[in-house]
Amino acid sequence: MNRAWVNYTPVTIQVPTGAKQASRGLGSGSKYRIVSIRLNCWRERQDLARYICVVAPVIYIHNINGSLACDIKAINKPISGCNFIMSNQPTATRPTERSTGIDNLRVFITLLVLAFHAALAHTTFAIFDCANYLTGSTAPIIDNQRWIGFDIFFAFNNTFFMSLMFFISGLFVYKSLEKKGWQLFLQDRFMRLGIPFIFAIMILSPLEYYPSYMMTGPTTTGYFAYWREMILVGPWPCGPLWFVSLLFAFNLLTAIFYKLIPVNFIGSATGLIRLSATLLNRPIALFLVLLLATLISYVPMAWMVPPFRWWMFGPFSLDASRLFLYPLYFVFGLAVGSYGIDRTVLAFNGSVARLWLLWLLLSVVAFFWLLAASNKLYAHYTFSEPWLPPEHWFERSCAYSTTCAALSLTFLALFQRFGSWQNPVLESLKANAYGIYIIHYAILVWSQYALLEIQMPAPAKATLVFTITLLASWGIIAAIRRFSFARAII
Repeated sequence: MNRAWVNYTPVTIQVPTGAKQASRGLGSGSKYRIVSIRLNCWRERQDLARYICVVAPVIYIHNINGSLACDIKAINKPISGCNFIMSNQPTATRPTERSTGIDNLRVFITLLVLAFHAALAHTTFAIFDCANYLTGSTAPIIDNQRWIGFDIFFAFNNTFFMSLMFFISGLFVYKSLEKKGWQLFLQDRFMRLGIPFIFAIMILSPLEYYPSYMMTGPTTTGYFAYWREMILVGPWPCGPLWFVSLLFAFNLLTAIFYKLIPVNFIGSATGLIRLSATLLNRPIALFLVLLLATLISYVPMAWMVPPFRWWMFGPFSLDASRLFLYPLYFVFGLAVGSYGIDRTVLAFNGSVARLWLLWLLLSVVAFFWLLAASNKLYAHYTFSEPWLPPEHWFERSCAYSTTCAALSLTFLALFQRFGSWQNPVLESLKANAYGIYIIHYAILVWSQYALLEIQMPAPAKATLVFTITLLASWGIIAAIRRFSFARAII
């Protein structure tokens, strides 16, 4: 157990005089050194140790069936005789490990991913390259039915939703590391991220792109020959599972840093603690720092590589222009989670949530700026090589960064303010959302392929594909998760 929880305020801790202690803040006594602490919120173990100034023992405090239990364990042997004197002051409430609003936001973004992929076949800029269908097409299936509204929907989603997904994914990493230790953490991450990725690239990826291959003309290669050629010869796209592979890499790096610097590597230095406390408790300062960091991480890459350029290394893919953007949002989530989201302005009904209208208005202005800047950019843009940044690239990059930061904060605010819904259907979606994300693309692509010859408006066809994909993925994953081994993975 690496965490100390104190849910009483104030608490007087009597530590045996035999324990090694620093003199600061400690009283005197023949039997006990007395330390009085007043905690108004949850404290991490390092914070607690700093208040009590105990050097040798590590103090674990936990609540069992409403009663306070305590063990004091020294480095080599237990030390007994630690007593607690509880006052009649109201007790603080232990924060939940997870936020209902954040969990609901995760489900919402998963549904946005499904809708985004369903709409890609119907954008006005969609291109299908028969000669290079895996690398030169905008989507595996391109339909003749188009709608400009999906262009706007594409621009809206593509600006923020995966960055926000990395933020959410980073929120609970540090708590998990503390609870499990780095070895068990990595085992769990391999189970939850590594195994699904291996399954996806070996089984799902060929299945996802075989309909695209059949669109290139009369096919002479059967599915199993196609599967073998994709894996042994390539290209070998991983589809939406690029997110899972990148997330596993981020978790691996985090565990390595945690191992090398075992004491709260994000907030161990006093200066960093003060800086984090300042930023995470001032909503405007938080937004400005996030915006500045987004600009720094995105604008240089937008100058170096063209939009929509993906780097592929075997079955691993990476959006080149967001090489540093996604790690930034993951680290942002990691920092918030390490500090404790309930202790920041991002808490449920916190300062950010109460300013939801401000963030919404800012997002609307930023998004219209992005649309205008994109129109200017693409009026002069060509996909020629080598890449030369066209006119208006800097304005478009700044607009993109502003929209990304603003929309991320907007959705966090909206769901932390209004998104605490709970019902059986939503609970089922929460439990199955990760599995839906993993398998949805194969179902979606085959649904699009089956509907190619059916004449219906693009919005209706995309909605039908979205519905089929969601219900089929949901049902399959819910059935699979009835088995305990599957629940451990997805």
